[in-house]
Amino acid sequence: MYMGESKTAIPRYMDTFEKINNCFLYFEKVVLTFCTIALVIAIFIQVVCRYILLISTPWAEELARYLFVWMAYLGGGYALHTGGQIEIDIAPTIIRSLKGISTAAKDRVILLLKTAGMVITVVFLLGFCRVFGDYVLFIAGGSQTSQTMHIPMWIVYFPVLIGSFITVWHGAYRILCNIRQISANAN
Repeated sequence: MYMGESKTAIPRYMDTFEKINNCFLYFEKVVLTFCTIALVIAIFIQVVCRYILLISTPWAEELARYLFVWMAYLGGGYALHTGGQIEIDIAPTIIRSLKGISTAAKDRVILLLKTAGMVITVVFLLGFCRVFGDYVLFIAGGSQTSQTMHIPMWIVYFPVLIGSFITVWHGAYRILCNIRQISANAN
């Protein structure tokens, strides 16, 4: 459920969007949990091999690097949905400090600013997905593999594209929720 609305007040299309969004969130939690466990294991193996057994394990370093990048992109959508991303809140702070304006009006302006920022983010990510998608298709057409684990490079880059698409979905969902709240507050 979103922004304090009762279940009966949610239009049918928003209920569908919410269910899809929750499926993406579940997928992200599972994948991020798996990546975190695999990352810890890879780093543990690397530390044991390097400092105790005194042997090199380049595959563990390469795996850890890829897992970290995958977690950053797949976790980006989750952070966007939960509001866990880094943000600069100068404008909302200034708006809240203005005198002579009702709190409801201030909240509405802040929500409009956040919605505009979300629209810009989604448009940027759509462009990124387009360009990066073409790059992944180009890489998939070749035979390039990673140096030590010999994984096809399109598999290495594909989670970045998936994470970006999921982030676009979460952003679009948040925009719809914000629009619903803005129109509800206008009445």
